[in-house]
Amino acid sequence: MKYGWVKIFRGGNEGDEVILRMLGHNEFIGYVSLLKDTPYPDNAQALGYCELYFFPEIYSSHLYMRTMILPCQLFKCCVIRYGAVKNKL
Repeated sequence: MKYGWVKIFRGGNEGDEVILRMLGHNEFIGYVSLLKDTPYPDNAQALGYCELYFFPEIYSSHLYMRTMILPCQLFKCCVIRYGAVKNKL
């Protein structure tokens, strides 16, 4: 994500939405699905003006193999997410 804020959410059981997280500058959307090679299960909504980087799946493996920037950023996101889950327990 280049600029702005995005809300990640799921629909609740009774039509209400459950906000999972808010993402901002330099954060990834859908990185777990990218790593697991599965469809993205959640919804994302821009909260105002946003600029996002998008790269098709065919380019993700190319970026992953040819540069260490993407793997390092994805690893950082996983560590942050693991810490958040660990703190909730």
